[in-house]
Amino acid sequence: MVSSSNWRMYWEKQTGRYPRDPRLGHRPGINYVPEKDNGNKLLKDLYTTSDGYVSLDSSNGLAINEKKKLILLLGGSTAMGLGASKNEKTIAAVLQNICDTYDYNKYCVVNCACAAYCSWQELLKFALELSHLSPYYVVSISAWNDFIHSSIGDRYIGRWVRNHDRSIDDLSDSLIGLDENISLRSLLTRYLSTKELGKRLIKYAKSRGEKFCLTEDEIRWGYYNSGFIFKELAVTNYYHNMRQLSALSCNAGAKFKCFVQPIPEIEDSDSGASEDLVRMGVIHDNFLQAREQFYTSLRNISFEDDRFHFAVLSGDKFVDHCHLNDKGQQEMAMLIFEHMVETA
Repeated sequence: MVSSSNWRMYWEKQTGRYPRDPRLGHRPGINYVPEKDNGNKLLKDLYTTSDGYVSLDSSNGLAINEKKKLILLLGGSTAMGLGASKNEKTIAAVLQNICDTYDYNKYCVVNCACAAYCSWQELLKFALELSHLSPYYVVSISAWNDFIHSSIGDRYIGRWVRNHDRSIDDLSDSLIGLDENISLRSLLTRYLSTKELGKRLIKYAKSRGEKFCLTEDEIRWGYYNSGFIFKELAVTNYYHNMRQLSALSCNAGAKFKCFVQPIPEIEDSDSGASEDLVRMGVIHDNFLQAREQFYTSLRNISFEDDRFHFAVLSGDKFVDHCHLNDKGQQEMAMLIFEHMVETA
């Protein structure tokens, strides 16, 4: 943990939630206990364990049981379980319950996923921190963040570099302005996006019933005034990273499975997910088109074996444009288990 004088090294000043890691970007805090009300009724904060993983229940004991076969779950916020009503409803927790039921408690599911992770961060995390655990099975639920990060680029000037992440760029916030032209309006917007005054202005605008499409999180992440640009390189880059993760898993003696993160469709249902997709399409230029291009291009890659799978879930399994509700978490966990049985 860094000292209080170095808070600028954190994504958010939140008592250790998602502290910076110079190699991996974001990662869950250790012993993070969420506040009773995090301001978002759909996406609940999750407890983390004393060894730094997302807990399978509303506590923060140890995640790893070295006496059991380890199933490591990697990915971003969807894999982590953001969108579940509580820790016990996350993909990892449900998968653990299924394993306990069918496999006599031989396995220990470890939720190694972290919000905002894309494929290169998964690869680094496994190589540097997880491979020595001698896992039995490694599962990745990913691709969405690769699309998001490559389409928008870093949150200030829009550039994207292969196998690099905008969160690392944010470490140099104090140097903003040295290599780009910044307007007074841009500086003010950035300042307000991280300050209490900005939150109050947002709350005031909403209370007046004015049209306000962006959420506080989207403003803080730099989604304001941004459009989406599909990059073919992001697809081949993702596929390359997953193949490398598969090779590392095999080298560690583990089986590997990649599930391309499912996405809802606008016409699929009249759920909140469909409404959020429409909203995203309104406030972000080319969002829906770029999303379709990315997933279509990914499907066109010739996957040579059964390590890669495209998960398909109906719109009523999502809470928004990418995160799963409790039903979606349950269905995703069962899908993973079925593939594990097939390759056992």
